[in-house]
Amino acid sequence: MGVIRQALEKLKRTLLLATGIALLPLAGMAQYVASDACGYFGTNRYPVDEGCTPRPFHKPDTFTPTFDPGSCNSGPYADAYGWFTAISSTTSLTLAPNNSEDVILHILTGACGSLGTLLCVDDLGPGGSESTDVPTVIGQDYLIRVQTYASNAPMPDAQICIYPTPPPPPNDDPCDAIFLDATTNCTSVVSSTNTSASETPGIPDPGCYYVGQPDVWYTAIAPPSGHLYVDSYAANGGGPGDSGMALYSAASCDQPMTLLGCNDDQDYPLDDMPAIDRSGLVPGDTVYIRFWAYYANQGAFLICASPDVSTLPVELLSFSATAQSDGILLEWSTASERNNDRFTVERSLDNIAFEPVGEVPGAGNSTAVLRYSLVDHVPAPGINYYRLAQTDKDGTTQRSWTEACIAAVGPTALLYPDPVHDLLTVQLAEPMANGATLWINGAVDRIMAEVPIQPTGDGRSLTVDTRRFTPGTYFLSSIDPAGNRTSLGCFQKF
Repeated sequence: MGVIRQALEKLKRTLLLATGIALLPLAGMAQYVASDACGYFGTNRYPVDEGCTPRPFHKPDTFTPTFDPGSCNSGPYADAYGWFTAISSTTSLTLAPNNSEDVILHILTGACGSLGTLLCVDDLGPGGSESTDVPTVIGQDYLIRVQTYASNAPMPDAQICIYPTPPPPPNDDPCDAIFLDATTNCTSVVSSTNTSASETPGIPDPGCYYVGQPDVWYTAIAPPSGHLYVDSYAANGGGPGDSGMALYSAASCDQPMTLLGCNDDQDYPLDDMPAIDRSGLVPGDTVYIRFWAYYANQGAFLICASPDVSTLPVELLSFSATAQSDGILLEWSTASERNNDRFTVERSLDNIAFEPVGEVPGAGNSTAVLRYSLVDHVPAPGINYYRLAQTDKDGTTQRSWTEACIAAVGPTALLYPDPVHDLLTVQLAEPMANGATLWINGAVDRIMAEVPIQPTGDGRSLTVDTRRFTPGTYFLSSIDPAGNRTSLGCFQKF
């Protein structure tokens, strides 16, 4: 277990740097008991952690209606209560039902009998995780109310995490836009995140299905050709999901902006990340790039600028790492290639020092979508980091972003289909202990789930419903009744 803990700590540090959200070790399995009656009791108090640490929201079987806030589809139905003391000016909460219940979450203030609603959320249907950010006062107590939509049926346990909302990204505003160097062929890739971003008011609606989403900003200088290409990629196999991008011109960051163009899903169906290819710009002019994700999704991504996409030696569309029974599968695709000699897959255990794993010949010159793959048959136990080195025929080498994947150790599992859309089958190498559970963590999301293991047949196969997960990379672990955790691998959700 020591190797797994060390690997998870490395992943936590990597994701914290990339996204600003800490991926923390699983909380102790002690039962936090929600109360039937409204009240700030010692037994139903939940801590506010520095990161999203899931804790059981345990609700005993018999509960009765106590209070109807009259908002977010609430009603006079059986409800459960917990509470917390704020440690920051904004607090984030995520409640994830263990099964298919449609939960409603309220954050209340004041004393029982004279409660006020601070905020409520009922955004998702059965099985969906409800997440919200609420303004809070440090040191003040807040009540958590949970009910099942239009039902008095007993609500099985859920998972809840409460943590200080991460600060907005540094480029949350046009005047703090991050500069993209458009003098090179997309070799200066910028690691980015839209976690905790806010909507910028007063900017023209770009279209592309934009509906007032939180955004982040970049700026670039139009190259001498007047042709600018800006591309984005999902980071760590996940990213913020379905996203959009718009290009504006303006005299300065605080002056009115003129829309030049927008894009949604440039590389669909390979991914949902946007790109903008714009010609006719005035050389030397400053342009502003607005990036957003639909449904206010958050996550890490990569973005870069180029003077002309046609000059790129290789336009890389995707790169992923997936654990499977015979090792880790590396897959990538290109939209075009020019004088491409070869690809080299490189691996690292610390995301710093890389070594080659294998080579795949390039196509030389191509304008069609091409797909490549290579299997690392001897990955190290725990987390392996991979990147792609592309070498031209003249010896020039460029490298991709990094992908992380956990190699199964101890009891292994075959996960399929991968990527998965609806139902994931987990084929275990050996039966798990009675009472064991599966724990699923998202690499860049706040989605989380604890799934009771219910093997079928010979006790080595089970099915996980992934329909309520947002697209991205997820890590699978088993937890035995004693609380010991074992990594089983990772899978992609699309």
